[in-house]
Amino acid sequence: MIFKQIHTLPTNPNWGKIALISLAVMGTGIIVYQIAKSYKLNVQPISPKKDEKKD
Repeated sequence: MIFKQIHTLPTNPNWGKIALISLAVMGTGIIVYQIAKSYKLNVQPISPKKDEKKD
């Protein structure tokens, strides 16, 4: 009896938890994307100006 109670899955999905986890995953993805985009823009080398000449 105890084995059956432990190993049976719930019949109804908990839509509140599913929605909360989905929002958390989406929010984390957006934050990571923004950080990666910002880091990519800051890492690009600055091109030399046209007035400066290399010798």
